[in-house]
Parts: sequence; C-alpha cells; structure tokens
Amino acid sequence: MTHLVDPSTQSRSTEMNRAPKSKTWIEIASALGVILGLGLVAWELRQNTDQAVLNTRAVEVAAYQDLIAQISELNRIVLENPAFADLQLRSFAGDTSLTPAEQNQMTSYLWMLFRPGDMAYYQFEQGVLELERLESVINPLRNRLTLPGMNEEWATRRPFFAPSFQMYTDSLFDLIGG
Repeated sequence: MTHLVDPSTQSRSTEMNRAPKSKTWIEIASALGVILGLGLVAWELRQNTDQAVLNTRAVEVAAYQDLIAQISELNRIVLENPAFADLQLRSFAGDTSLTPAEQNQMTSYLWMLFRPGDMAYYQFEQGVLELERLESVINPLRNRLTLPGMNEEWATRRPFFAPSFQMYTDSLFDLIGG
C-alpha cells in the first residue's frame, strides 16, 4: 500500500521544523546581544571609574600645588626683602622694640603663615589631601611654633579659625611642649 503524501502537507511539515530552528537561533542571537550589551556597560563603568580616579588625583595635585605656591610666596617675601628678613629674625627672637609698622608687618605675615595650614587641614578633613601631604604643608608653620611668642600669637588668632584647626594646632603646640 502506497501512501501518497499531499505536497501541501509536506510543505507545512518542513516549515514547522524550520520554525523551532529559527526561533532557537533568534534566542541565541538575543542572548549574545544581551551578553554583549552587559559587557559594554561593564566596560563603560570601568572607563567612568578610571576617569573619576584621575579627576580625584588631579584635584589632589592642584590643591597641593596651590598650598606649595602659598608657602613659596611666604619664603619669597623673606628671600627678596632683606629688611623683612631682619624684621622676622628680630621678631622671632622676641625683640620687643618693634615699631607699630613692624608689628603690623609681622602680624600680617603670621596670618599668612597660619592660613595655608588652615586650608591644608581643611583639605585633609575633606579627603583631598593625605596625611603625609598635610604634614608636609604644615612643616613651615610647625617649625615656627617653637619661636618666642608664637604661643601668644596663636592664642590671639585662634578664635578666627575653625574649631577642628584650633584643636589640630593646639595638638602641635602640645607636641612641641608649647
């Protein structure tokens, strides 16, 4: 007995076999697309993270450079002005015969000496400067805290600074026995 296959039935059967195969390929392609998309998102996140790290470092470097420039300016005042260098030496030695103009110069200089320390400490608190950079910037101030009259000078200026810098500077005086 011979079975005759209706050609229209055979065509439908072939199409039905092709449909699951093409559906499978579409699902595989979709899955690969999702995986590729996730890979691209991960790569983009990595790029953004790397850029954020670089931006943070740039801010740290700029902040430190600015503080160093301020300290350099303080040194330049002394280096380029022998009369002021002499005044500074006399003042730091405890000379009480300074004229009102000389006292005013030293008062301004001391404000300039404390301000970079204040800014450095603030930047340290904000996470912009690391501890070793803070200590590096504070050294010009710390080295002068042992000079005659500096404890009294700090006591005069102390109320004009943030409480956290007050405590930090007080601790510097405590360390040097001031």
